[in-house]
Amino acid sequence: MEKSSKHTVNQRINEVVDRLIEGRHRFKIIQYGSTQWNIGERQIDKYIAKARDLIQMDVKKNIEYDYAKAIRRYEELYNKAIENEDY
Repeated sequence: MEKSSKHTVNQRINEVVDRLIEGRHRFKIIQYGSTQWNIGERQIDKYIAKARDLIQMDVKKNIEYDYAKAIRRYEELYNKAIENEDY
């Protein structure tokens, strides 16, 4: 069997990311991968592991920004409530 290029592997991992985010179960992802890509369960499990890592890294990167944004929104709402005398 011919080895897949890095580009092809990255495309597949991104497809797995999308399926995980959609809430698809491992079994369905394995079915999809085996029919669409003609690869085995172990290889698809590797794609799933890499996809989970990508999702986790993306969330970790944004936590500080999202937290700061939430605090700023809270402060803006508080200031508007005070201005409108909405106690």
